[in-house]
Amino acid sequence: MSAGMDGRVRSADVVVIGAGQAGLSAAYHLQRRGLLPAGTAAEGRNPDGPVRSYIVLDAEDGPGGAWRHRWKSLLMATVNGISDLPGIPQPAVDPEEASSSFLARYFGGYEQELGLAIERPVKVRSVSAEDHDAGGRLRIATSGGDWSARAVVNATGTWTRPFWPIYPGRASFRGRQLHVADYVSADEFRGRHVVVVGGGSPPSGCWTRFPGSPPPAGSPAGNRSGGTPRSTGRPGTTPSPSSRSACGRACRRKASSPSRA
Repeated sequence: MSAGMDGRVRSADVVVIGAGQAGLSAAYHLQRRGLLPAGTAAEGRNPDGPVRSYIVLDAEDGPGGAWRHRWKSLLMATVNGISDLPGIPQPAVDPEEASSSFLARYFGGYEQELGLAIERPVKVRSVSAEDHDAGGRLRIATSGGDWSARAVVNATGTWTRPFWPIYPGRASFRGRQLHVADYVSADEFRGRHVVVVGGGSPPSGCWTRFPGSPPPAGSPAGNRSGGTPRSTGRPGTTPSPSSRSACGRACRRKASSPSRA
């Protein structure tokens, strides 16, 4: 379903921004509570009064949310546990399949089977109050025209706006500094000294793919490719400016304003 560009303000009771795991879960529960896709013929037919409606706005070109952008070497065998979406469990999975392809397919099938109301690609530019009433409607400005809603669910996540912390030595460090959002493959670090900072699942997924360096259980770590890993799970840990290494940084992120669905 694509967004119109005729300049009119469309209306829904609830606008969900983002169609990743959180956005799809929100849409499922909205439908379960009787909300219908905004703008459909069924929405306008109700002898007992107005029918409540919802719409999901997603900036991606297809299903999968942030999983569409995960590195190809992050396989289902190594990815951290993924919870089922509500109502439909995950299908059987090949452990050697890339998580990006499997989860995009799972999310896409989920959207189709439940008939969720999703418009894409639509980038949300701003959310603002329509008037001075604290309980009034909200105006959602998007790349596909404006929406008016009683409520907004922010399910944008953080993948498209990664958080870079400020830490001593960052400006003077002469090696490469890479956020996990820009990570592609361990091959580009072959033969280099690498430090991975952070103890979450993204750095663990990067770390396990460094050639010759299987991780010790429960110890996401900085390591030298092919050598002995050294633990550096604290976010404040950073290599010295004199190091001649590439520096991979997998940082904890914080939620940001819904500039992208």
